[in-house]
Amino acid sequence: MHGVYYFFMHAVFDLWDGGLLALRLPSVLAIARATWLVGTVATRHADALTGLLAGLTFALVPIVQQYAQEGRSYAPVTAAVAGTLLAFDLALTRDRARDWLIYSALALLASLLHEFALLVLLSNAVTLRLTRTPRTLVRHWVIAASAATIALLPLAVLSLEQSGEQLGRLNRPGAGDWPLFVGVLALGAACTRFAFGGAPKDYASSAGQRFEHGQHMLAALAFPVLVLPSLLLMAASLIHPWYVDRYCVYSYLRVECVVSPHVGQVS
Repeated sequence: MHGVYYFFMHAVFDLWDGGLLALRLPSVLAIARATWLVGTVATRHADALTGLLAGLTFALVPIVQQYAQEGRSYAPVTAAVAGTLLAFDLALTRDRARDWLIYSALALLASLLHEFALLVLLSNAVTLRLTRTPRTLVRHWVIAASAATIALLPLAVLSLEQSGEQLGRLNRPGAGDWPLFVGVLALGAACTRFAFGGAPKDYASSAGQRFEHGQHMLAALAFPVLVLPSLLLMAASLIHPWYVDRYCVYSYLRVECVVSPHVGQVS
């Protein structure tokens, strides 16, 4: 499941044999990009200061700092998922074919880097439900999400044949994993409650349909990404151990909780 990342890193070392710097620099740049994307989404729905503080808070999360320094795929996956979320947000508010195509392509890229990143699509499905998105937009999302999923199938089939070797060493979630998850869930729920208290904004799709977005959308976008991937993998691990916290580093894209002193909004 890491083949695409290692293929990329082989290309990096073919161009520049920079040792540890060449190994770790892509991860540093990926987390920097993800930080900027977090700030961009928060700014879209609140203000620039909220976006700045949200990005800084994300960058200070310990697990984010850890994988920003490691030569592994989890930082690039996080950046790709962050791009997917921004593309999803833009596609909902503008509803243009190009936006949906970019969303599908970024979701596929994230999933090629690590297949469990495909769970972000399920999180987006929950967002559509929470925001009562018009059916036209839901249909467009289904097309984009289906295209990314179908394109991933060949790699997924190949990975299933190797899953015993790759994941057989994993154990079921330990005693400390569940309390940590519950704690993050509680923090996310508290942030979501404040965010849903903000004033909604109306956005129109290209089909002329209007629906509440803005601050409400930020909470509806954030909470499923924070909760759903980890919850599904932990639940699946009760039968087949598939969960390790690093598989869901991208969930922390939405753990940031920052209050803007200007408008009292939370991201």
